[in-house]
Amino acid sequence: MKQSLKAIEEEKKRIFDQKKLKQELTLVVTNLEDFSSNITSNLDNADWITKRDIIRTLVKRIEINLGMFKKVCQTAFLVQLNFQSIRKENAELRHS
Repeated sequence: MKQSLKAIEEEKKRIFDQKKLKQELTLVVTNLEDFSSNITSNLDNADWITKRDIIRTLVKRIEINLGMFKKVCQTAFLVQLNFQSIRKENAELRHS
């Protein structure tokens, strides 16, 4: 009887912990989706310094070796950003 009660309490704790973890992960995903949406919708309107600061926040370092491009992210999650306008501005800066 005591073993059965202990097993039930352990199962209850396990279910509670899983539910708590699921809630925390949902919150993280929701915040990342909001962040990504905000960045995506406002990136074209941002000035060069703001874009650079966003990149510095997300990217720890960039390695370029024989045509290979590798970025090491600061966060465990990748946020999809639209870098076309940044590339265009970089090209314009190089040609001026």
